[in-house]
Amino acid sequence: FCDSDWAGCPLSRRSTTGVIVLFNGVPITSYSRTQSTIAQSSAEAELRLETDQALVKIVTIHKSKGLEYPVVFLPYLWDCKSVANQNGGVLSFHNAQLEPIVDLGSDNFNENTLLADKERLAEDIRLLYVALTRARSKVYLAWGEAGSRGRSGNSGQTALAYLLHSKQSPDVLSREIANGIVNPDHLFDELTVFANGSHGNIELTTLPMASDLEKLYLEKIINREPAVSKFEAISDIAWRINSFSSLTREIHQVTHVAKITHEGDAILNFPAGSHVGLLLHAIFEHLDFEGDIDVQCRNLLPRHARRFGLDIENLSDTLVDWFIEMLRTPLIQPGLSLSVLSNAKRLNELSFDFALDHVDIDALNQLLAKLSPHVIDPLNLQNFRGLLTGIIDLVFEYQGKFYIADYKSNLLGSRLEDYSPEKLQQAMLDRRYDLQSLIYSIALHRYLSQRIHHYDYEQHFGGSYYLFLRAMRIKTGATYGVHFDRPALADLLALDQLFVSAETKA
Repeated sequence: FCDSDWAGCPLSRRSTTGVIVLFNGVPITSYSRTQSTIAQSSAEAELRLETDQALVKIVTIHKSKGLEYPVVFLPYLWDCKSVANQNGGVLSFHNAQLEPIVDLGSDNFNENTLLADKERLAEDIRLLYVALTRARSKVYLAWGEAGSRGRSGNSGQTALAYLLHSKQSPDVLSREIANGIVNPDHLFDELTVFANGSHGNIELTTLPMASDLEKLYLEKIINREPAVSKFEAISDIAWRINSFSSLTREIHQVTHVAKITHEGDAILNFPAGSHVGLLLHAIFEHLDFEGDIDVQCRNLLPRHARRFGLDIENLSDTLVDWFIEMLRTPLIQPGLSLSVLSNAKRLNELSFDFALDHVDIDALNQLLAKLSPHVIDPLNLQNFRGLLTGIIDLVFEYQGKFYIADYKSNLLGSRLEDYSPEKLQQAMLDRRYDLQSLIYSIALHRYLSQRIHHYDYEQHFGGSYYLFLRAMRIKTGATYGVHFDRPALADLLALDQLFVSAETKA
């Protein structure tokens, strides 16, 4: 169904004099496309699944562009939203020089109304072409003169009326309102002539009357006693979509923030909050790590900072210095810093979804406790199945190995020593980033096993970096703010087995 308004169909609400036009037999498009093909070169491209082929779809004409269906029903092309029939308002159109014009009530409002309605008719004709060329085998088209939901009839101003019946030229439409139906009694004769020239590809038949529809759809239920149906469906509350955040929602988050003291370090004293983290993530995503960070940041920050409520005039210099420190801080691997990563060696915001048949929370807690060097709070939620979803901030390749990087803007204290390896280890456990790191490692492990021929964990998997950004400094390197972990393959596979589906097991 290729029109935007399903309510008020004449076949279900009232009778109307008209015809159904059937484009039968020969396909009306000159191309063929399978239902599962992805339209590659269109902004409106959609993936159409094989399982959707047999379904009835109700879509707008705009949404249908570029798609193909075996049979198409077009029930409302006898109606349009004529600009000329609207009372007052605002006119939007283009003049003869194709300049956009908005008329709020000028002295030429009446003349401009005709120009705007002419432009509306041109757009309706374009949409009519889109609608008529969606079908592979047959189009059912309801046509005739009719009013529309309490309004006076405007069928004569539609694209179909202009193409099938009108004697008006485009120049005439600049001086008078479109009216393709001068005499409704001649409609059927004009359509008959049109159909006779189609070599049998067009058939005309009258629409059924409302009384016929009542007999067809209501006869079986008109004398039936109303009864309340018994609800017997079983609600499956175990199936749900989870993320790391939802898994750890019930765990108490330990506060590490000490009172900020001014020790001459503007980065450590930078405002804290989720909005700061969102800004940093947005800038990281758009930076060329190998380029001039100063120039890039001064171009990017004004575009992003204000939507996160930050005073860019006073904080710009600090943010630029901070990004330079973060990108050039040496990491664990010799010669590695974010600044050496080319765009070709990095993948931003890698999203993933795991299909899960059953997750045993007790078994998961036992495994995590075994892997942790310290006592940790267990996950407090019910067993579940469904999907586990997440987004990895950065995946990058360095010297043949692939790594995870997660950006953390947490304020753990006012000194660099508050971001030492021991403090970071405790922060990882308190906020259960240990679990997040393992989930991300499983995601990358699965991803690489699908993308790399003869993938080998020991050869290709580098590890997981959790970068606590406030303490990253060029002069101190990985001493502060850098947490690195690379789980043993056996431990990763043990956790991976808890996140498998029946299809994976098979």
